[in-house]
Amino acid sequence: MTGPFTRRTLLVTGTGAALGLGTAAALTYGFGLWRRPWPSSPYDDLLERLPVEDGATVLGQAVQKALPGLHDGTVAAQLRRRLNGTSLRELVRKDAAERQVVTISGWIMPRSVAEICALAASTAAA
Repeated sequence: MTGPFTRRTLLVTGTGAALGLGTAAALTYGFGLWRRPWPSSPYDDLLERLPVEDGATVLGQAVQKALPGLHDGTVAAQLRRRLNGTSLRELVRKDAAERQVVTISGWIMPRSVAEICALAASTAAA
């Protein structure tokens, strides 16, 4: 070959691209960047609404201690009803406007967030 694309250039570029893609895939799957921190559950439709999954389980454990009367099935049904056709962000704003908040370990948070985190903790513990 002549010009800017020689056989050596194509070979080096192709090898570099393959190694780069392989490394990116290994890092993504190896470090669990695409995996969820909890196993599949009947609450996946609710848990997938969490924008950040890190810490949801830890926060959920604190919620369970502070609000021991929560029952997963009841909480999930109520959340589904309240989320019907809206986003979690909209529900959080509505909770704040209606003063539907809870205090967990000194933190004041919307009740909907606390309840979804409690579901995450229950699922992780199962």
